[in-house]
Amino acid sequence: MLPRLSQLFMQIRILPYLITLLVLLAALPEYLEGQIPGRDYLPGRLIVKVEPETEFYKALLAADDVPAKSPFPANIKSFLHAYELISATPVFSPATLHELKKSKTSHDGISQKSLEIAHGLQHTFSISFGSGIDPASLAAELKNLSGVIYAEPHYVHKTAEFEIMQGYVPNDPFIGAENHNFFDYHNIYRAWAVQTGSPDVVIAIIDTGIFYDHPDLRDNLWRNPEPGRANEFFDEFEIQNDTIGWNFWEAGDIFKGEDPEQNANPVGNYSTHGTRVAGVAAAVTDNGLGMAGVGFNSRFMPIKAGGTKQYPGTIAFAYHAILYAAINGADVINCSFIGSGRSNFGRDAIAFATESGSLVVAAIGNNGTETSGTYPALFDDVLSVGAVTQQFNDKVAHFSNYSFKLDVLAVGQNVLGTTFQYDDLSHTWTPGYTASSGTSLSTPIVSGLAALIKAEHPDWPPQRIASQIRSTARSIQEANPEQRYSDRLGSGVIDAWAALTADVPVIRFTGFDFKKDELQKINIGESGTLFVEGVHFGSTSPEIRFRVESLQSGTPVMQEYTSLDALQPGENFTVGFPVSILEEFRLDAIPRFRVSYTIGGNTRDPDDFYIIEYEKLLYGVHDNNRIQVSIPSDGTIGFMNPDEQSVGLGFIPGNYENVLAEAGFMISGVINGQRVIMNQVRDSTGISRHFLPEKNMRIRPHPDIRNALWGQAAFTTEKHPEPNDLRVELETLTISRFNLDQSLFLTYRISNPGDETWKNLHFGLFNNWDSRDAGLHHTFFDDELNLLYARHQNSAPYFGVANFGGISSALAIDNDSEMTLDRASSRSDSLSFGIAYDEHDAHYDGFTDEEKHLALTAGTSHAVLQAENISTVSSTGPFTLYPQSEIRIGFVYSWGTTANQLKNQIEAALGHAFAGQYDAPGEYSRTGRVSDDLTLYPNYPNPFNSRTNIRFDIPEAGHVRLSVYNLLGMRVATLVDGVREQGPHFVEFNGSGVASGLYIVVLRADGQVQSHTMKLVK
Repeated sequence: MLPRLSQLFMQIRILPYLITLLVLLAALPEYLEGQIPGRDYLPGRLIVKVEPETEFYKALLAADDVPAKSPFPANIKSFLHAYELISATPVFSPATLHELKKSKTSHDGISQKSLEIAHGLQHTFSISFGSGIDPASLAAELKNLSGVIYAEPHYVHKTAEFEIMQGYVPNDPFIGAENHNFFDYHNIYRAWAVQTGSPDVVIAIIDTGIFYDHPDLRDNLWRNPEPGRANEFFDEFEIQNDTIGWNFWEAGDIFKGEDPEQNANPVGNYSTHGTRVAGVAAAVTDNGLGMAGVGFNSRFMPIKAGGTKQYPGTIAFAYHAILYAAINGADVINCSFIGSGRSNFGRDAIAFATESGSLVVAAIGNNGTETSGTYPALFDDVLSVGAVTQQFNDKVAHFSNYSFKLDVLAVGQNVLGTTFQYDDLSHTWTPGYTASSGTSLSTPIVSGLAALIKAEHPDWPPQRIASQIRSTARSIQEANPEQRYSDRLGSGVIDAWAALTADVPVIRFTGFDFKKDELQKINIGESGTLFVEGVHFGSTSPEIRFRVESLQSGTPVMQEYTSLDALQPGENFTVGFPVSILEEFRLDAIPRFRVSYTIGGNTRDPDDFYIIEYEKLLYGVHDNNRIQVSIPSDGTIGFMNPDEQSVGLGFIPGNYENVLAEAGFMISGVINGQRVIMNQVRDSTGISRHFLPEKNMRIRPHPDIRNALWGQAAFTTEKHPEPNDLRVELETLTISRFNLDQSLFLTYRISNPGDETWKNLHFGLFNNWDSRDAGLHHTFFDDELNLLYARHQNSAPYFGVANFGGISSALAIDNDSEMTLDRASSRSDSLSFGIAYDEHDAHYDGFTDEEKHLALTAGTSHAVLQAENISTVSSTGPFTLYPQSEIRIGFVYSWGTTANQLKNQIEAALGHAFAGQYDAPGEYSRTGRVSDDLTLYPNYPNPFNSRTNIRFDIPEAGHVRLSVYNLLGMRVATLVDGVREQGPHFVEFNGSGVASGLYIVVLRADGQVQSHTMKLVK
């Protein structure tokens, strides 16, 4: 049982001593973030969203009664039986839409978009399975099944804690004391003079549970006006008697496959984190006891999503908890936890919450670094929060993350909160107070402010509340001049009074696009218009002046300012700015632009801004035949960021789904006796990014081939850590013509502009095939066509790659093979390696450089394979590139509904004029391929005026004599007389000292003699 009130007040007498001890402990410089065992997701569990049937969808949206249960597709169920399927339960139940239409929430009505999101969640299933396969691997297979929208692990999170004017001042004794004195800094006293919150406004605290019977929390505890309503939504959980909230995870080792134990008591016991967060946001204020909560009279809804005895700092049901909070009418949802997985389910949950009227406020994290992958903070429509120090000097706390997507900051160092000590044996709680640090503690300050604004403006939607807080925040850029913080500190620190009282237009930027004439994208060396979209909140505006600034050289904004007058409340708008992308812009970074605005006649302009990233500059799209494929400028194919399936659209054959998860160019070669591997494909930590884009991919109609699109890009190997200077020009071609309309030509012109010779060069393409049907995949090899292709065991399409010229490797890879090179005992073993990576299992060491070299030189003996998760490598070589030389190699991607259709495409491609332009393996100099025999080439230029160049190749090292004679047989010059190395040689003849006429150049080597005639014209 929870301790009675009389017991609590007796225990509070020791609080001054307890506070001193806990504050001292809080100063220790260590992380106390929740630890997630192993991976950041649960074993044996998945979240899978499937496509609904159209008629079923219509029925759900139209029906007034409870419709039939959401069907789990038979093909997915059949597939999962092989992995010991235990259960597949919809996140939302069949009754969800019926309940939503009743509109029994604290918000006014339910939007059509909210209904659509809820319908999607009815077709989002929580999957439990018994096999030991890694959920991430199984999700990768599942997402390929027909009808699957997304499949992902059940991600878990950890708490984001780090240890170490006139206004209204309430009578709480600790207020204004050390660790509880941030109120003046954030102008909260003045805000309280205007608004002290409302018991009708609810802050959901999703955390490790809350000791809600703490004497400084009890009176602000939310009471559920409709217990059990959430049970009408959730199909997976039995939610009953939830009079004060819900406990999604009381016990059960879900990391070992046990089911979570749940109940209606969201009390914290093994972690004080949630209790401290709740105190900051919603402690009972002006009650003459303890501390004050920023939300003052606001109510808090305790939702326990983690914090078990085994895993006290782990949040395992974050997104289910967000749905629960929204269903039960929370106005603000506080998320003082972080995770690294960009969950599609999380995105859907937040979209539902936002449409339902809930503002999600989340911590940015505590690694002290720039972040682009902290969730849920970085999802759209989430108000993300960083931390500043307790010195009130606007300095960013050393532990706080920062980001272009960070919104605001608040004090997060040594923040006082409610806490407790728990006795597991007697099952009793001793209340107290403690100071702790982290973005976990700055976040509830902002959540409390959001609750005050909601009380003052109950009709404001969550987006407007978030925009009001952003636009009235105070910039701290001057106090943090370090480059790493530039434009990465959001709008600054919150100003509660300004956020509550400022009656100024508030702008929320919602999107952008870069267009030139005819609505094409802006490329390198071109000009066009940056269109910025947004929505205006507030009363009718005076003139609003918008500004766009370029954040790097080479992308000037030709006219930085434009204005709009008299925007109406809720009015959407679009403004345009002329921009240019200059030829000298470096393509190794995404160009960024900063959008801000000022208000005519306003004495205080907002410190709000919006960062735009122009990713589309870095790839082009072929879409004129029966392939849709994106080609980035950096050597990847399909997606520039394959881990996230982003910056690109993949390789989409006909009416099928994308079949290519990852692809990229690979090089292996020897220079100065050292082997160098250069590539843009996976390794053990992510993607090996050795190629620097030099020209962005530009796709246009081909000037000479009808119905064809032609792309051009270029990149160098400059980003490889070992000095080298190969340059690659890429040409792409798709033709809308019978037997070529399912093919993509790739031509690589590789040049060696340096002074050293590259030997044993092999060039290839890595492809991680990812068909929309999971299960076994088969690979095949056609040696007549140099074609390595694959298909699912039971279905079309067939897809593959052939190369034009000599083939050095056609290798099929079982990605999940446990074989590693250090365990291989034969050549066959060494070619059976896997390329998956798991830091916890030495059998999965990623795609190493040695394995990449083997993949490029493997021959064709391991081209046929059956496996669930496959990749292939097709390559050509070996080549030798002497200084100033170049070669052209080519590949063709094709697909077919049958193997014969695929092969017909390849045969047509091999017979195309492009096929005759590629070089076979061999040695190449600056004038072409090196001969295997003693060869004297014609001089160039010829005729010549004074000077000409002479090239000769020798098959092996030896003595060489190269002489020039006139027609009388007199030797006029000896150009070479000595030992020379094998290979090509270049010599200049200067004829300035002889008369015009015909001359004979004679080469003698290895007992052979060759000659050519030259003509000198002065």
